[in-house]
Amino acid sequence: MKRVLAFDFGASSGRGILAEYGDGRLSYHEVHRFENCPREKDGHFRWDFEALMAEVRKGIEKAGAFDSIGFDTWGVDFGLLDEQGRLLGDPVHYRDSRTRGMVELAAAMLPEEQLYAATGNQVMAINTLFQLLALKQSHPDLLARAKRLLFITACLEATDWCRANYEYFRGGGFSSHFRCCAEMPVTMLRVNIAEGVGPVLQLAEGFTAHLPNDIHTPIDLRTDRTWPTTWFVPRLTGRGAFADVYSVMANWGANHGVTV
Repeated sequence: MKRVLAFDFGASSGRGILAEYGDGRLSYHEVHRFENCPREKDGHFRWDFEALMAEVRKGIEKAGAFDSIGFDTWGVDFGLLDEQGRLLGDPVHYRDSRTRGMVELAAAMLPEEQLYAATGNQVMAINTLFQLLALKQSHPDLLARAKRLLFITACLEATDWCRANYEYFRGGGFSSHFRCCAEMPVTMLRVNIAEGVGPVLQLAEGFTAHLPNDIHTPIDLRTDRTWPTTWFVPRLTGRGAFADVYSVMANWGANHGVTV
């Protein structure tokens, strides 16, 4: 029996469908339904990418164990990524007004008949071509910073959905794997079991750090890829458990925790 989880993102709602195939029969049912609500941000109508990722995680939890995952949504919208693979802001929605007048501007450069002959695509203001033209007109600096363009479906697929480590999560499923590139003060937390004491709450003050790819990747590949990655630099005091980084690590007793 093969189990596939498919997400469909419509104009105003989305749903997760779990399909099962075995013995020559295909069956499927809805496991999660949610709203897809674009929002106004930075002067444009945008996809709420973070909220959608949260809904995807809910769907994954409801689906249980499955073999693969896929996404389907509108094909004209896109996200721009920098050289580190980070999204340069939430993707602009096709309902945004930025393409107003772009069809006429493009027609002044290339007649619509020639454009249709070259692409075979119906000429509509929502098309990616006119979105890119609007971006070039209004935010050429953003376009210059972008190293890659991914359509919405590809943006969703570019998020790593690693199979859960059954040693820790015996129920199976998938976990989103991402890398935190922010640098900010945080507190690291971990509950540990101290011999002769019982459960204790460990605290460490410090900062998150962004490492270059040539340093991040080899270290990250040595750990469990089903976990998110946040690099943490502790605040040192020069004595005791916080004498240096190695002392913090030795007293912490693990390479993971929760940051707040």
